[in-house]
Amino acid sequence: MKHRPKPRTITKGDLKRFMAFAVLFVCRLAGFVFSVGHPRGRRRLRRYIRRGERLVAHLLFLAAVSELGARRRPNIRIRFAPRGFRVSCGAPHLLVKSARIRLPGGSIRARVLRLVDALANPARHVAHFKRLLRKGLRIAALTPVAPPAQALSAACHAAAVELTDSS
Repeated sequence: MKHRPKPRTITKGDLKRFMAFAVLFVCRLAGFVFSVGHPRGRRRLRRYIRRGERLVAHLLFLAAVSELGARRRPNIRIRFAPRGFRVSCGAPHLLVKSARIRLPGGSIRARVLRLVDALANPARHVAHFKRLLRKGLRIAALTPVAPPAQALSAACHAAAVELTDSS
């Protein structure tokens, strides 16, 4: 039986190296966009910008986690839901998307400038992530749903029989 190694925690030095890489990546991207103007390979360039946006968002999330510190919460797993409920799962990418680092409808230059601004002033985004982390993350939760259709149809049928029998 093989044992899984423990996940490696990210130290402050690792985070600084990642941030330096992100700054280098965004600076090279900005230099290319502002020197070339309108490049021909727009699809590839948009892919690089999207990659840069994800990189910056994830690094700012890691910065918030490292500032907040590790909190051990019990790992509650909901496997089965009782009648009238369903298990709804959260999407982790929506957490990163909520910081609004991306500018989806903007031009290429505006998107690159938004990345430069996010790296130059990360305090707003880090505070947003810290607020969400303090509130607590939920991966799975119970959501109330409509009652089962069989019970509802049986009750409707019984009520219809009572209404039609007028004797």
